[in-house]
Amino acid sequence: MNVNDALNLVYDIAEKNMIDKPYIVGGLARDVYLGQDIRTSDVDITTNSADVLRLGILVAVALNVTFELS
Repeated sequence: MNVNDALNLVYDIAEKNMIDKPYIVGGLARDVYLGQDIRTSDVDITTNSADVLRLGILVAVALNVTFELS
């Protein structure tokens, strides 16, 4: 799955579950803003609400992966 597909999945899950709009933060956002090649393999997302945890769990379920909070 490429980055665009992953981001669309996250957005669709958030919208379907009435979770606040997700925002990309961290290294990916930095690289895009600076016009650099994407140098990260993870995507950090926030919703600026407690629903971000529910979003993480729902995305993990959709991707059939384990959700880990650290």
